[in-house]
Amino acid sequence: MLDLIKNHLLFSNLKKTTTKKFKIKKYFYIEEQIKEMLKISKSKNKTYWVSELKDAIYVLYVIKKIRESNLKKKLVKIN
Repeated sequence: MLDLIKNHLLFSNLKKTTTKKFKIKKYFYIEEQIKEMLKISKSKNKTYWVSELKDAIYVLYVIKKIRESNLKKKLVKIN
């Protein structure tokens, strides 16, 4: 289980559960995705740009849903 609020990652198996703590810069994923989108926007290959932009938008949507799931502490549906 990944908890982005408490910055914990839980690993479980039949015998034990291990908790790993990590540090992450707030909004790191969104910042990196925007940087990548800007880099792609300068590309000459427009077909590549459009497909990469669609992928980038979907990744941002998934990140939003992950955050929503963590805030609500329950599963959320990804369309």
